[in-house]
Amino acid sequence: MSVEHNPKRDELLITLTPTDKADRYRLDDITVEVTTDKDGRLILRVRPARKFMAHVQRAVQEDGMVWYGVESSMIRAVGYDADKRILDVAFHRTGVYRYFDVPPEVVEGLLNAESKGGYMRAYIINEYPWKKLG
Repeated sequence: MSVEHNPKRDELLITLTPTDKADRYRLDDITVEVTTDKDGRLILRVRPARKFMAHVQRAVQEDGMVWYGVESSMIRAVGYDADKRILDVAFHRTGVYRYFDVPPEVVEGLLNAESKGGYMRAYIINEYPWKKLG
């Protein structure tokens, strides 16, 4: 996928290829996300980049881990230590899981995702080493 933003004409040109499954691009004040649904159809989401914080209730720092309360039926809170690339996810029903070597752009994608659970299933669960904390 390629994305070009022409601010003079206020247009966004998105070129998809058959191999595109999931990508995220940030251009100026726009975030473009391409994912696939369970039937393999491409889903394109374009939203203002500033909307990133709209899905985050607040951030609290605790021993290098920054915790975010999120609005989600699956996830209660998300903690991230950028120096160690450790992601902790507190699920409503199953407890806290720690994921290792998670890049910051993946965490940003999670916090910015309209569906936190869908993003977890598509990009984090079974993609990074993990252990259950509690």
